[in-house]
Amino acid sequence: MEKTDEKKLQKTFEKRNFYNIGDAGVIFLLSLTIPLLVGIVVLYIGFVVFNLTGVALGENWISTIYNYVAFSVPYVIVSQLTLLSVFLIFTASKKISFSACKLKVDKSIDPLTAVLCALLGGVMVALFMPLMEGSMKAMFASWNIFPSAEILPLNNVGWLLFYIVFFAIMPAIAEELIFRGVIFNGVKKSMGSKWAIGLSALLFTLAHADIIKFVYPMIMGVFFAIVVDKTGNIFYTMLIHMFNNITTIVVQYLMNIGVFAKLNISVWFVIISIVLALVGVGVFLLFYFFVLKKRKYKNEEDVESNSSPVVKAKIPISIYIGIAISVLILVINMVPA
Repeated sequence: MEKTDEKKLQKTFEKRNFYNIGDAGVIFLLSLTIPLLVGIVVLYIGFVVFNLTGVALGENWISTIYNYVAFSVPYVIVSQLTLLSVFLIFTASKKISFSACKLKVDKSIDPLTAVLCALLGGVMVALFMPLMEGSMKAMFASWNIFPSAEILPLNNVGWLLFYIVFFAIMPAIAEELIFRGVIFNGVKKSMGSKWAIGLSALLFTLAHADIIKFVYPMIMGVFFAIVVDKTGNIFYTMLIHMFNNITTIVVQYLMNIGVFAKLNISVWFVIISIVLALVGVGVFLLFYFFVLKKRKYKNEEDVESNSSPVVKAKIPISIYIGIAISVLILVINMVPA
């Protein structure tokens, strides 16, 4: 009897070293709702504080609050910490080993792949930027759909560094842990690599809730998933994601201070932007065939053994609910302010 109780107690404290599709659905739902709820709470606190200090907010009080740096800086920091906390608290509460997310920062890292991933992140966004920031923006602007305005200035080195930390590095870490660490690996465990690549890319795109840039996150989501599927390590996708974000921010900064001229959209610009995006796809294909497929990764046996699903499963209701919520947010974001 004592041995049975001891086994039950041991099982209670044992951690599993994998995610499943159920985990993927729950964390997707949490990654959408928890930051949204925390944002509402922080916004309400800001509203109360401004009222108590006698600041006149007016009818459009939300925009007024966002325009105050004293509010928007803590708001951004809390938002980024919240997303990372969702992963950490979820993993701890489910008694799942951190190793399940496939983040390995050790001797198994291939230096060449790591360097090329960092370069790939910058090159890819540079090739896609004319299409996303120029052609697509112009097309949606003709339909009176505009991107969200920056809530913080980006016009000096201090703000540039703030943006790099809180809009480039932290999102790259948190989003890779959630979308590749949990969602990709969880779906792959239950449904196999193909489903995991497609579904994780779709959920990653929907989570950004930006119709103007809808194509780019979808393409990058597929690329990220393929890299993780081949290497078995989300460290590489963190590098791609991080340098992708940093390049975007630096280019926007240079445009804001007048180093780069504003884009002049014409028919030829649209054609060139599409060609450059196709070149971007080609760059990734070269990386895949000449690096990922030819390099022998130290964990490749583990990668290959997990290429087919261990347990057949259906897509859980939590993923469908999350998709519905993200589509609703996407539609709300399209409505002119």
